[in-house]
Amino acid sequence: MAEGLILSLALTSHLGWDGNFNDVHPTLTYKYNDYAVGIFRNSLNHTSAFISKIKTFNDGVSVQYGLAGNYNNKTIPMLIVRKSVAEHANLMFMPSFDPVKNKPTAVIGVEFQY
Repeated sequence: MAEGLILSLALTSHLGWDGNFNDVHPTLTYKYNDYAVGIFRNSLNHTSAFISKIKTFNDGVSVQYGLAGNYNNKTIPMLIVRKSVAEHANLMFMPSFDPVKNKPTAVIGVEFQY
């Protein structure tokens, strides 16, 4: 896995959620070995920090899991499944859950990394 700073931009859609969400997520990540820390603009339009581990597979799929903060002053689990579709582009899938309606939801999108 590459090490160092990565600037990325994710464009997303929120499936199963009611309300208005931020769909543009600029992110600054520092990767070292299989670990990543960084900051991004979250779906609630707040700046969040995260810490995570990344497992990369040979078929261009990776799974990133960890914790992300500043979701209504809470730290929440983070899970992102990525599929590389070009040198600097990934499809993204983030399973989630709506506790108010007690139903599964998801965030999908495309991410550009530089």
